[in-house]
Amino acid sequence: MLNFSAISLFYQYKQNMIVMKKLAIMSFCGLLLISSCTSDDNKDGEVDTNDTLSAPIVTTLPDGTEDGTNNKATLSDAEFKRLFDLDHYTNEQVREYRRQHDELDWGGVPGFYPEGSTRPLTESDTRFLTKWGHAVMLNEIYARHGMTFQDDDLKSHFAGQDWYHGTNSNVQSLLTEQEKQNITFLANNQPK
Repeated sequence: MLNFSAISLFYQYKQNMIVMKKLAIMSFCGLLLISSCTSDDNKDGEVDTNDTLSAPIVTTLPDGTEDGTNNKATLSDAEFKRLFDLDHYTNEQVREYRRQHDELDWGGVPGFYPEGSTRPLTESDTRFLTKWGHAVMLNEIYARHGMTFQDDDLKSHFAGQDWYHGTNSNVQSLLTEQEKQNITFLANNQPK
């Protein structure tokens, strides 16, 4: 024979489990809603970088070595610091990431971040980036299709790339499905 307190405890446990399931479902729905929200204020997909300074890519890295990117662009100390989050990661961590990145075969896709056009992006692709590095990664996808930029920083940056030839104000119809997915990923995973 069960006593009243055991039945009461079982009932209370069952009610708590129902409440926890409801909270989990509501949390999931809330996160899903938040992740699906994007702003359509900027229809060309150009990232606003008004809070950054312009610095063109030049020929040497901070330690004087080349970074090995497939378009042979290398970075000045200022541009390296501007692209990569050295406040939260060490120079060695970022250099190791770039070394491993540059050893991959990107199939001749130009740019400092060819993965934006070649495969699905993940958080590990963006974790070392500053806001400016994130903007470059995103806008490189458009730049590969010849998009012209209104933002002075982006104009200056891409004008320094030998592979870039800006000829189109809207390249949406030229984007691959993979690039569209990566643009969405980048829009939903901006650095804080």
